[in-house]
Amino acid sequence: MTTTELLGKVAAQYLKDHLSDEESAGTARYLLDCLTAEQTSAVARAVLADPVINRLVEIKLPHTFLRDQGLPPEILTTDRTTYFRNAECPKSAWLLANVGDDEQQSVTELVPIGAPQLLDHQEIWVNVASQQLPLTDDHLKWWRQALKGLVEARQVSLERFSEYVASTRSAILDHGHPIRAALGYALPALRIPRDTCFFNSLNDKTSGYGSKWKILFATAFAKRACYLVKQTPTQALLDSELLRESFNKVKDSVPLQCHLTVEKFIESHSGWNNEALALSECEWEMVRPIFDGLKREKFNLGSLPTMTAII
Repeated sequence: MTTTELLGKVAAQYLKDHLSDEESAGTARYLLDCLTAEQTSAVARAVLADPVINRLVEIKLPHTFLRDQGLPPEILTTDRTTYFRNAECPKSAWLLANVGDDEQQSVTELVPIGAPQLLDHQEIWVNVASQQLPLTDDHLKWWRQALKGLVEARQVSLERFSEYVASTRSAILDHGHPIRAALGYALPALRIPRDTCFFNSLNDKTSGYGSKWKILFATAFAKRACYLVKQTPTQALLDSELLRESFNKVKDSVPLQCHLTVEKFIESHSGWNNEALALSECEWEMVRPIFDGLKREKFNLGSLPTMTAII
């Protein structure tokens, strides 16, 4: 299951749940709110593939936005989204899309399906992602609580969140990791160094509390993710010279198979890039010596670029 397939199925299930709860006799109107073309098309495919939702929902999505996505032509339209506010629907509900700000004020009365709504329903993500996985009820609960803790610890983009859930599923299905280990193995999807043992500090009881997961995710973001973009936890810049000096001192403590990855990372530009991704996929304990004991570089804090809270 790819990241976009997962997101599409989650959004379709969210829609299905709301349709079953719909009590009004009128036509419901749902709006895929500010999703990418790939994400929007994934939702449309998931709806079309579900006979229950497909029977209840009439899809009309912007042709110019999705013409290259290979969707059936009958669900694409050249009409503006606002046209369907009062248009008669042959089914119980419309499924539309908002792709820009020019119609934002005109579609506020439609029911949005976007990042805020989907991220708020961790149980749907787990229900969809856990299909065909050998997980117990307790494991499913821990997974839900982990995602709850993640959302509370940091504002995460829908794309990054989807990738993390899909990577966790892959860690279980393809690598045989138990759920806590899988959640640590998948951390590079959040731009945090991989640490398969990171959540081992939780036991079977504490794994059932989102607050415990929140603390660990917040720690990982604050004290580890920063190094991948060449900053310390205090936002001090780490230049290549400083990293090279540190690596030379601890090279014997870093496994040989990581050396080339580390070398490329040291020579790369700061910020998130392919070299940072490659380093994040090394187990943290293997590369941690490079960052332990780094001397703080003096710099002007005002020279740092403003960093967005969304990853």
